[in-house]
Amino acid sequence: MYKYDGVGLAAPQVGMNERMLVFNCDYFIEDPAQRQGEIVMCNPEILEFSDHASVCEEGCLSFPEIHVDIARPEAVLVRYQDLEGRLVEAELDDVAARVFQHEFDHLNQVSSSLEVYLCSVFIISLSNYILLQGLSKL
Repeated sequence: MYKYDGVGLAAPQVGMNERMLVFNCDYFIEDPAQRQGEIVMCNPEILEFSDHASVCEEGCLSFPEIHVDIARPEAVLVRYQDLEGRLVEAELDDVAARVFQHEFDHLNQVSSSLEVYLCSVFIISLSNYILLQGLSKL
């Protein structure tokens, strides 16, 4: 995650069939006293979404170098287990809410606009390659 300047990672992205994610938003927090370091969540769930949404550019470690505007609720109330197995409820807002929701989507196999776009580009590229290979043999 850090090697590629990421702020979050979900277990399925590294081939683990677990409901686990990690994120660290400290890069975006100016006040050192407010920084929390890595937050690891096991079996997370969303209890509530805020009524307000905002659009922000997102990238994904699964598709480096590509960024797409995504609309997401600005805050979420979540429940998860920490690494010691304790049940935790937390309200996340701003960048933490956005990063959490992005990683949570990976756990639930939800395709964001970014992933749909990238799949479309891949299919078009593959189709063009196959077409060109066929034409070159004529």
